This record gives sequence, structure tokens and C-alpha cells, in this order.
Amino acid sequence: MTQKTHLFFDMDGLLIDTEALYFETRQAALLAHGYPYSKEDHAAYAGRGWRYTLSRLQDLAGPSQGQEIFDQALATFREGVAAGRLQLKPGVEKLLAFAKDQGYVSYITSASTRYNVLTMTETTGIQPYFEAYVCGEDIERSKPYPDVYEEALKRAGIAREAALVFEDSESGFLSARASGLDTVLIPDLLPASPQMRDQACLCLDQIDEVIPYLMDEEWRSL
Repeated sequence: MTQKTHLFFDMDGLLIDTEALYFETRQAALLAHGYPYSKEDHAAYAGRGWRYTLSRLQDLAGPSQGQEIFDQALATFREGVAAGRLQLKPGVEKLLAFAKDQGYVSYITSASTRYNVLTMTETTGIQPYFEAYVCGEDIERSKPYPDVYEEALKRAGIAREAALVFEDSESGFLSARASGLDTVLIPDLLPASPQMRDQACLCLDQIDEVIPYLMDEEWRSL
């Protein structure tokens, strides 16, 4: 049996509580151009990455205005990040410290831009825990396609059985499962569907609840 050696983490909504700020800044940009934007609307964007967000906004408002809305929302979001408005999700630092102490190799596997990933991991203090980052610019297709995890496996040079994924959204979960990877689910914006619960290795309320499982030699060899 193959032991788990690598942990692949999504970022937005899983490690860092970004969704409230994403919603606030995107809603403000859309309202400024006369478009309503609800939390139900926002849920459709979760975990899909910047290319999907831009494409959806351009479908809504046209190529030029969609790009303007995207740029305005992104600039305001980055101002919020710089102002220290983001917080880690509960249990994140405890798990990352445990993983590093136990010799796991941790990657960020996110559909967000590299700038956002590096900036947010730096401002929240978790950047030293990660060996590598696979970001939106590194892949052709965003989640729910498997590209981000295929790239992570390639860079790590490991078998699929050696990786364990952590995801919070349906699109991220589908991406990991499309790569045939064992996945721990910690839902954020929306509850996990019964099908997702059935397919996940674990479905947890808080990310550090996985620690007892990672200490179990038999479970680590799923």
C-alpha cells in the first residue's frame, strides 16, 4: 500500500476566509454598473477561478464592460487584502504545522491567480508551510476540470495514491475526483451533496479534524 506523502490544498474558502470579501467587492462593482448580485449568484462562482469569473462577467455585461467590472472588483479585493481583512479559517495553522512536523509535503492547488495566492498566503502568515504552488496561470482549464491536480502530480513526481486533497467547493471536489485523488471535504459556502459525501474520504466541519486520521497509519494508506 502507498502511504500519503503529499497534501494538496485549495486556498479560497478552505485555508483563507476569502468568500465574504470576494462577494462584497464583486457585488459593489456589479451594482455600480447596474447589475444586481446576490449570495446565490456568488455561489456559482465559488472555486471556479479567475478565467471563469471573467468569462461569466463578460457574458453578462459584454466583453468591455465585463472586463471593467472584473478589474474593478479585483482591485478593490486586493485593497482589502492589503488592509488585513482576510483571516485564516479555523484550525488551518494547527493542521499545517502538524503536517510539516510529520514530514508531509504541502502544495497550494488553486484556480486563483499566482499574485493572489502569494499575496494572501504571505499576509496570513502561512506561506512557509508550502513547498509549491499550482495556480490559475499554470493550467489551461480551471476546476472542475482535473488540470490543476494533474499539474500538481506532475510537479511532485508522485503516484496518485500518495496524494491527499483538501477542498471546500463542488467544483474543486469534482476536479480532484476527476484526477482520481482521495479527497477530504470541508464545505464552505454550500453544504456537501449526498453524492459528494459518499465519494469523499471524509467530510468535516473544520480542517484540523483530519489530524487524528493522518496519525493513523492504516488510514494514511487508503
